[in-house]
Amino acid sequence: EDLGQVVRLLPQSRVDLRAALDSQNLLTLVDEDVTPSLAVIGRIERRGMQISVPAQGWLRFRDTLTYQLINIAARASEVLGSDATDISDAELVRALRREGPMPLLPPKSSQKDLISRYRAAGSQLAADVAILRSVKKTEKWLEHIEQAPGYLQGRMRFGTTGRLHYSKLALHSLPKEGLLAGPIRSQLVAPAGWTLIAADWNSFEPRILASLLGPTSDIYHAAQHRDLYQALTTVAHMSRGEVKAALLAILYGQSQRGFVAAQHQLDPNHARFVFKSFNIGFPELKIFRTRQLDTFAHGKQIRTAGGWRRMPTEKQRTRVPHLPVQGLGAELLRFAIRELDERLVPFGAFIVHQQHDEIVVLAPNSVVDQVKDLLVEVMEHEASVRLPNPVPLPVRIKTGQTWKDLL
Repeated sequence: EDLGQVVRLLPQSRVDLRAALDSQNLLTLVDEDVTPSLAVIGRIERRGMQISVPAQGWLRFRDTLTYQLINIAARASEVLGSDATDISDAELVRALRREGPMPLLPPKSSQKDLISRYRAAGSQLAADVAILRSVKKTEKWLEHIEQAPGYLQGRMRFGTTGRLHYSKLALHSLPKEGLLAGPIRSQLVAPAGWTLIAADWNSFEPRILASLLGPTSDIYHAAQHRDLYQALTTVAHMSRGEVKAALLAILYGQSQRGFVAAQHQLDPNHARFVFKSFNIGFPELKIFRTRQLDTFAHGKQIRTAGGWRRMPTEKQRTRVPHLPVQGLGAELLRFAIRELDERLVPFGAFIVHQQHDEIVVLAPNSVVDQVKDLLVEVMEHEASVRLPNPVPLPVRIKTGQTWKDLL
């Protein structure tokens, strides 16, 4: 009886919902973006990623890993005089200060900042504890691989700016460095006769920012080059690494203090100079930030190009200028997966994973070159024309038989 009532109410609910969506100018977003994207997301989730059956090689790796960790823990514990596998940051900092001179630090640095600077300066103790902690964080992946029934399957959800987030088993969170990175990634494999193809946008969000800034910006003109950061070095009079660090920090709303603390490889005074100089050299960034903050102040929300609305709290004000960039990036990604989901069918290929600026496809060996061309056509050419001002969106392609090959 309850089910019958629901069935009778559904048609009217649909009408009411469409009217409500239309009144908020959200109907086009739902009809042309959300609804078709949901179907594609469902197919990606169902496919998952095949796992190699743990064999003798995997078991030998576990034995070797255990032996290595015992040696690392013993070496660190000897220096510490206590168990290195469960040491607090405060205890580690005290031991590092006993071990050698303290690196130059910015004011009010946290214990984690200090540990990172010791590690950057070459401290063996800091490096050993970092390895032990990284292994502890990734132990769950070992369990997933050894207990999964042949596949790892993720679950996706829409974020508030339209980004597709994983609420379960985000494969892009697999370790990329350290003792576990290679062995774990090697367990995610392409079936016999198939190849994994990863395509990711190069400097994706900085290029979107450049498009939003427009042709009057030096950043926009640098984005016409394949290496945006290198193109900016002649204007900013900084190294490529400094340009990249400063631009990303400003894009993501990082303060000068946060930037200085995060640049463990740089002298704090020089890091401060880099941040200030970049802001002064590119005044269009301040104008863009001010415009977004003014929009937020008047309406308490930020709307992306495609219609998604984000209503951050006052405490999240620093994130406001980044939201239009993130939102437009999410729209381009959803466009790409919808197009590819349909146009990969004739090749017998399909998407197995997505991550904000990357799409991973599984393709028969016989059509790898054609699929690579299609990825470039959709992601590099067709996506770029959807930007408000034309900016190239270069794509990097990697292929292989395992997830390790895609690093």
